[in-house]
Amino acid sequence: MTIKRILATLIILAVSCGIATSALSVCGSTPESAESVAGPIIDGSEGYHVIVAGGDPEGVAAALAASRNGMRTLLVEEGEALGGLMTLGWLNYLDMSFGPQREILTKGIFYEFYWTVGPGNVFDIEDAKIWFSHICEQEPNLTVMLNTEIIAPVMRGNTIIGLGKKKKKKKKKNKQGSPSAINATTNGG
Repeated sequence: MTIKRILATLIILAVSCGIATSALSVCGSTPESAESVAGPIIDGSEGYHVIVAGGDPEGVAAALAASRNGMRTLLVEEGEALGGLMTLGWLNYLDMSFGPQREILTKGIFYEFYWTVGPGNVFDIEDAKIWFSHICEQEPNLTVMLNTEIIAPVMRGNTIIGLGKKKKKKKKKNKQGSPSAINATTNGG
């Protein structure tokens, strides 16, 4: 990313932060998520309010939305970077949705990505990797685990109470407790 692009991004974010007021603002942390929150106690250990499996754009969006709304969130991705097909699959073309006056209809976190990494239909893959990583690092309530496999849901009766996971290339498996799990993986499993 060039210095000009970084400065332009910072200016856009500064202006956006000055005018954004919604709970899911376009500038990162909201007042509710400005400080790290404690997670729920599950089976005697601190867990997460939400665990998101899958670091594709929809998984990142879900994790950011949860953390920006004051929930301690864990985002687990099997790959080495966030962004899924956009970064690891080298799919660097955006098919934007426009309204009758050519206004962009897609909003929210995708809109943040579009204006920060673009704007335009084509983006640099490395810039996208940096953006996904950086936007997640800015959230105090969001923990990202890369190169981590989801093994199975942790069940108590018919209720999911967490996820079993393990770091790739390691044999040790462990469990992470959460009252909410979001499956944002491409395989749906």
